[in-house]
Amino acid sequence: MALVYNEETGNFDDIQAPPIIRYFRLQESVPFFHGDSVTLTWQIDGANHIFIDDEEQNGNSLEVTLDSVGTKQFKVRATNSDGTAERVITLEVLSCPKFEIHPSATVLHKGRNENVVFRWTIENARDIKLISGNETTEISESGEVTFAPIEDTQFVFEAKGLEGNRVFRHIIPIKIREAARIDFKVNRQFSYPNLPLILSWNVENCVAVNIDDFGEQPTQGQLEVTPGVDTTYVIRVQDAFGEERRTISVRMLPLPVIKQILVPTPKVDESFDISYATPQFKDNVSVPTFETPLVKLSLPDVPRLKDSFFVRPISSNMKKRITNPFKSLYAYFYSK
Repeated sequence: MALVYNEETGNFDDIQAPPIIRYFRLQESVPFFHGDSVTLTWQIDGANHIFIDDEEQNGNSLEVTLDSVGTKQFKVRATNSDGTAERVITLEVLSCPKFEIHPSATVLHKGRNENVVFRWTIENARDIKLISGNETTEISESGEVTFAPIEDTQFVFEAKGLEGNRVFRHIIPIKIREAARIDFKVNRQFSYPNLPLILSWNVENCVAVNIDDFGEQPTQGQLEVTPGVDTTYVIRVQDAFGEERRTISVRMLPLPVIKQILVPTPKVDESFDISYATPQFKDNVSVPTFETPLVKLSLPDVPRLKDSFFVRPISSNMKKRITNPFKSLYAYFYSK
């Protein structure tokens, strides 16, 4: 409803009037390609509600992505108590060039003179070119080519849309990198159970370092470990070419079993004498000697048994049997 001045009556009269759409348009210009974003703008007077494709809007603009190929319509609808106003925008959405490019590798080893092979198929395009550095080569919609870059290089596949004006590009960077250098060692590869060992490492040209069961680690460091059984330690290194791993195995030795302990004979540094007595007999009986450079043996002067006053000569004559032993014993020693 709107108020209009009535010159005849000098009053303002209420009249019925629907919303007025001043404009509804796109900010961008043709051509439009699949995947483009466009901005709808409008100015509408006397509207209580504004809808774009049946979704109510606040403000006077809306950004939309063109998600399909072919004819596309956008409709604005404004309403108030007196009526409705509508307007439609129609546009044609084109297919953009479709790049399917497959390089054999995107990272090459430095100093190895490695090659990269590009295979491609490009659809919905014209005036296709391949640009590498300062060189530009016209190519067909499909093909294959080989390069041997010695430094980081960007390869650009360029094509125009079928309408012949807009240029599309697909960029593939090829990097030249050194592989990771890994030094991973342990101070002993054979040990007894539960004795401490030292793992050490030094890694160059890497992105990340991990040791199994110990997590992420710096590029250089040490760890003290105490394995109780045979154990394999694994270091994993991420570099420009993926993951590299190294392993170290530590073997356990059996604990020794003590069967005997040998105690050395004490060393005697001074000589000393040992004396002992031994009887001497009529017969020549040899007496063992114990003399050594450290032990001196001296035997006492023992009288010979035949010189004893207890020794009496025994007559060779046969004696008669003695009936009284005591009397006979007296007579034996004192009667002559």
